[in-house]
Amino acid sequence: MADVRRSDESRNAANGRGDLALCDLGMGPLSCFVTMKPLSCDYLAPISADRHEEQVSRQADPKLDRPSPKPKTEPGPMRPMPKAAPESPSSCLSSPNRSERSLFKRGPTFAPAPSRSTEYRNEESWRGATRLARGSSVSLESQQKELLSAWNSGRLLEAWRLVEESRATQRNFHEVLDDVALETLRRVEASYAQSLDELSQKSGDWIKDRDEASDLDMAFRLTNDTLQAVASTVCNGWDVVQVMDGLLQYVLQHEYNGDILVQPLDTELEHDMLLHVYRSGHGANEDNIFHMSWLDALDEPLGALWLSSYTNPLKRSRHPTTFRNAALPKARRGAVRLSFWRSSFAVAPLWRDRAGGGRTSLRAVRVTYALARRPSSAACIFQNMMHREVGKMLTRFKDFLNSENMKAESRAVYDCIRRHIQERASERPAQEAERSFQELASFLHEDWADYHDPVHVNDVSQ
Repeated sequence: MADVRRSDESRNAANGRGDLALCDLGMGPLSCFVTMKPLSCDYLAPISADRHEEQVSRQADPKLDRPSPKPKTEPGPMRPMPKAAPESPSSCLSSPNRSERSLFKRGPTFAPAPSRSTEYRNEESWRGATRLARGSSVSLESQQKELLSAWNSGRLLEAWRLVEESRATQRNFHEVLDDVALETLRRVEASYAQSLDELSQKSGDWIKDRDEASDLDMAFRLTNDTLQAVASTVCNGWDVVQVMDGLLQYVLQHEYNGDILVQPLDTELEHDMLLHVYRSGHGANEDNIFHMSWLDALDEPLGALWLSSYTNPLKRSRHPTTFRNAALPKARRGAVRLSFWRSSFAVAPLWRDRAGGGRTSLRAVRVTYALARRPSSAACIFQNMMHREVGKMLTRFKDFLNSENMKAESRAVYDCIRRHIQERASERPAQEAERSFQELASFLHEDWADYHDPVHVNDVSQ
């Protein structure tokens, strides 16, 4: 009887004569329906009878899903099965416009940044917060351009969210990127999320200090398996792009104290490199393979440009031997290869509020350097060693900015970052000011207390 009732209700909903099924909680033959009148939920598309019966059969008891025996009929003439269209081979970009086929390599062609159209539900359904599918209102080509713009402009976190949206909505516009780009987005997003533990310092028992002589703010924390140290300073007379460009040059030359070899292994992408670093460590020589990635996180809670060097994640408790089908060099004899090591930089612009509202970017930048690695016995006992290590990094970097070795480079992505900073400055609202009740009352109509929202009023006429 329950099965017949479900079929009747679904057919009535399809014909527009009954209630529209809003959600179906599968409980076997005792399926429960929550219904709503079609006129009161115009944002829901009507569910066809065939589709609704298919949803019910998936959630009902397996015994009810058995197909009924079909009546025997005389065999008719056989018809040839239609041939499926051959799948196009996966390519780097599937856009018809070949001028947009840039994968963040040197000298890319940048797509214009479209308007932001990411939407979320204001309420949570019984399944949880759900992202709205934009396929009906936004064309596939527009979504591809939006993803390419985020990728080419260095907003890799935004690009990764668009990839997740593409997969969730089954629009598959993320196929405009190749496997190398998708792997980079996934790995960089994971490393960025992990580095926020040091850069934000929102949880845990951090020991903080101030070095007035070097103009450094210091922080230190030791857990069971991680040693973290952070230093922050202000670089005056420089903008964000200049500091980031200098930092990229400085990291490749001077970040690893006592280095014997810093050799790039993979430079296919502009924002992601693979480095072979051989250096003298705290007790033994180290032969490491590091990723170096950077991105634009000005729209993120960090509000800065982000750069990080980090080790490859272990695979089955072993160091990976290949990367993108290329063999990685083995550790030299007598040297060790670290299983965990991460250094992160946050380059944040300093702002000055304008009198008429908004803000403007100053010629000053706050640079934060964070280091996380496995604790050594010496570092656990002498915490000043970690303070000196991170503090010396920023002190030498400030000297490098003012030296003749600093040569500014011109990149197209830097222009995107400068435009992004201008947009951030113009979009920021004015600071909130305290207002009295008399001032607030001046913004209200005289009959404000007599106004009723029609949605929340039951107007029953006699």
